[in-house]
Amino acid sequence: MTDARRIVIVGGGFAGAMAAVQLARRGAGEVVIVEPRPAVGLGTAFGGRDEAHLLNVPAANLGAFPEDPGHFLAWLEREGLGVSGARFYSRALFGRYAAAVFAHACGAHGRIRQVAGRALAVRRTAGGFLVETGSEALSAAAVVL
Repeated sequence: MTDARRIVIVGGGFAGAMAAVQLARRGAGEVVIVEPRPAVGLGTAFGGRDEAHLLNVPAANLGAFPEDPGHFLAWLEREGLGVSGARFYSRALFGRYAAAVFAHACGAHGRIRQVAGRALAVRRTAGGFLVETGSEALSAAAVVL
């Protein structure tokens, strides 16, 4: 049987994490993100540690929420990291921001959970989808890849 309100997201990099955040903000049912790494939001793009790897967009043009273009700058200020909208910050720092946005959404909305593992298969069922991981099978109304 498919959970008519569950959405499963395969992959917990920046795009998967922000999809989960936006779905929860818009009142989706349970949002499950399938990601083997412990930190969601980093992925390959923002999971590195080298501070010399810079973003290709200045800070003033970045953020998790289109309606709040200064969100990343406000986070930098709260973290005491020095704020400059014209600066190109490191990819690792933006990854920390993405992980913080995801963690906040998990606490604020209570409808997001992570399955620590990999999606091994996605199958269409009569009522939706079945996402198989190494530890469980997740029924879903929709799947985001």
